[in-house]
Amino acid sequence: MKFRERWSLFYEVGYDIILHVHYIFHQLDLRTRQSLIEGVEAIEEEEHRQEEARKVMIDFSNEMKRAAEVLKQFGSATTSSLLREKNTSQ
Repeated sequence: MKFRERWSLFYEVGYDIILHVHYIFHQLDLRTRQSLIEGVEAIEEEEHRQEEARKVMIDFSNEMKRAAEVLKQFGSATTSSLLREKNTSQ
């Protein structure tokens, strides 16, 4: 085999290898990019769910504060009425 033929064969094989490596890299890049996009979407969805859960907990906490205020008013009303009854009976 002459030098020129060997060089041509080497060039063709080398070119095929380069194209194949480029193709594999491109496929990996596409898969990685798709995986990253899916990961970001999953994170955004999880953040949305956590935000909704946080709102529910804040609403629940506010309702518990209101209930405590109402119970405190009933408690002080009951205490003051008991004191009045005690004072009037003496």
